Amino acid sequence: MGRAVAKILLVSLGSIAAGWLIGTLQDLVALNVAACGHSLSGDCRVGVAQLYLALWQGGLIGATFGLPTGLVAWYILGGRSTAGQIVGILLGSLLGGCAMGAVVSFTSAFFTPLLALIIAAFVRNRQ
Repeated sequence: MGRAVAKILLVSLGSIAAGWLIGTLQDLVALNVAACGHSLSGDCRVGVAQLYLALWQGGLIGATFGLPTGLVAWYILGGRSTAGQIVGILLGSLLGGCAMGAVVSFTSAFFTPLLALIIAAFVRNRQ
Protein backbone atom coordinates (compact mmCIF):
# COMPACT_ATOMS: atom_id res chain seq x y z
CA MET A 1 0.00 0.00 0.00
CA GLY A 2 2.77 2.43 0.92
CA ARG A 3 4.58 1.69 -2.31
CA ALA A 4 1.47 2.50 -4.38
CA VAL A 5 0.99 5.80 -2.55
CA ALA A 6 4.65 6.70 -3.12
CA LYS A 7 4.28 5.89 -6.83
CA ILE A 8 1.17 8.06 -7.18
CA LEU A 9 2.90 10.88 -5.31
CA LEU A 10 5.94 10.63 -7.60
CA VAL A 11 3.74 10.63 -10.72
CA SER A 12 1.84 13.64 -9.36
CA LEU A 13 4.98 15.67 -8.63
CA GLY A 14 6.48 14.76 -12.00
CA SER A 15 3.27 15.77 -13.76
CA ILE A 16 3.22 19.13 -12.01
CA ALA A 17 6.89 19.78 -12.90
CA ALA A 18 6.37 18.74 -16.53
CA GLY A 19 3.24 20.87 -16.79
CA TRP A 20 5.08 23.87 -15.33
CA LEU A 21 7.94 23.51 -17.83
CA ILE A 22 5.67 22.98 -20.84
CA GLY A 23 3.34 25.80 -19.77
CA THR A 24 6.22 28.25 -19.31
CA LEU A 25 7.80 27.53 -22.68
CA GLN A 26 4.44 27.45 -24.42
CA ASP A 27 3.56 30.85 -22.92
CA LEU A 28 6.85 32.34 -24.13
CA VAL A 29 6.34 31.00 -27.65
CA ALA A 30 2.65 31.93 -27.86
CA LEU A 31 3.12 35.52 -26.70
CA ASN A 32 6.33 36.17 -28.68
CA VAL A 33 5.00 34.88 -31.97
CA ALA A 34 1.80 36.87 -31.54
CA ALA A 35 3.73 40.07 -30.79
CA CYS A 36 6.88 39.72 -32.93
CA GLY A 37 6.23 37.14 -35.57
CA HIS A 38 9.07 34.69 -36.08
CA SER A 39 11.87 37.17 -35.41
CA LEU A 40 13.74 37.95 -32.20
CA SER A 41 15.53 40.96 -33.64
CA GLY A 42 15.07 44.56 -32.60
CA ASP A 43 12.75 45.04 -29.64
CA CYS A 44 11.45 41.46 -29.70
CA ARG A 45 13.92 39.91 -27.31
CA VAL A 46 12.80 37.98 -24.24
CA GLY A 47 13.42 40.11 -21.17
CA VAL A 48 13.52 39.15 -17.52
CA ALA A 49 10.04 40.55 -16.83
CA GLN A 50 8.57 38.55 -19.70
CA LEU A 51 10.36 35.43 -18.47
CA TYR A 52 8.92 35.86 -14.96
CA LEU A 53 5.46 36.44 -16.41
CA ALA A 54 5.71 33.25 -18.48
CA LEU A 55 7.10 31.36 -15.50
CA TRP A 56 4.14 32.23 -13.31
CA GLN A 57 1.34 32.74 -15.82
CA GLY A 58 2.09 29.85 -18.17
CA GLY A 59 3.74 27.73 -15.51
CA LEU A 60 0.80 27.80 -13.12
CA ILE A 61 -1.68 27.02 -15.89
CA GLY A 62 0.60 24.21 -17.11
CA ALA A 63 0.95 22.74 -13.62
CA THR A 64 -2.80 22.92 -13.08
CA PHE A 65 -3.49 21.03 -16.31
CA GLY A 66 -0.40 18.83 -15.90
CA LEU A 67 -1.49 17.09 -12.71
CA PRO A 68 -4.70 15.47 -13.99
CA THR A 69 -3.19 14.93 -17.44
CA GLY A 70 -0.20 13.10 -15.98
CA LEU A 71 -2.35 10.89 -13.79
CA VAL A 72 -4.64 9.98 -16.68
CA ALA A 73 -1.63 9.30 -18.94
CA TRP A 74 -0.16 7.06 -16.22
CA TYR A 75 -3.46 5.18 -16.10
CA ILE A 76 -3.48 4.88 -19.92
CA LEU A 77 0.01 3.37 -19.74
CA GLY A 78 -1.24 0.83 -17.22
CA GLY A 79 0.70 2.19 -14.27
CA ARG A 80 4.00 1.18 -15.85
CA SER A 81 6.18 3.36 -18.00
CA THR A 82 9.78 3.51 -19.07
CA ALA A 83 11.95 6.61 -19.14
CA GLY A 84 11.83 6.54 -22.94
CA GLN A 85 8.04 6.60 -22.95
CA ILE A 86 7.94 9.51 -20.53
CA VAL A 87 10.50 11.46 -22.57
CA GLY A 88 8.53 10.78 -25.75
CA ILE A 89 5.30 12.04 -24.22
CA LEU A 90 7.03 15.10 -22.75
CA LEU A 91 8.83 16.06 -25.96
CA GLY A 92 5.75 15.47 -28.08
CA SER A 93 3.64 17.59 -25.75
CA LEU A 94 6.28 20.32 -25.56
CA LEU A 95 6.86 20.57 -29.30
CA GLY A 96 3.18 20.15 -30.18
CA GLY A 97 2.09 22.62 -27.51
CA CYS A 98 4.60 25.24 -28.63
CA ALA A 99 3.57 24.78 -32.26
CA MET A 100 -0.09 25.17 -31.28
CA GLY A 101 0.87 28.20 -29.18
CA ALA A 102 2.45 29.81 -32.22
CA VAL A 103 -0.72 29.22 -34.23
CA VAL A 104 -3.61 29.75 -31.81
CA SER A 105 -1.89 31.69 -28.99
CA PHE A 106 -2.87 31.07 -25.38
CA THR A 107 -5.86 28.84 -26.19
CA SER A 108 -3.35 26.11 -26.95
CA ALA A 109 -3.20 25.50 -23.19
CA PHE A 110 -6.53 23.73 -23.50
CA PHE A 111 -5.43 21.49 -26.38
CA THR A 112 -2.00 20.44 -25.11
CA PRO A 113 -3.35 18.06 -22.41
CA LEU A 114 -5.45 16.34 -25.05
CA LEU A 115 -2.36 16.03 -27.24
CA ALA A 116 -0.42 14.48 -24.34
CA LEU A 117 -3.15 11.89 -23.78
CA ILE A 118 -3.26 11.03 -27.48
CA ILE A 119 0.52 10.56 -27.47
CA ALA A 120 0.26 8.37 -24.35
CA ALA A 121 -2.33 6.19 -26.10
CA PHE A 122 -0.01 5.80 -29.12
CA VAL A 123 2.90 4.95 -26.82
CA ARG A 124 0.79 2.32 -25.05
CA ASN A 125 -0.22 0.72 -28.35
CA ARG A 126 3.44 0.43 -29.42
CA GLN A 127 4.33 -1.72 -26.39
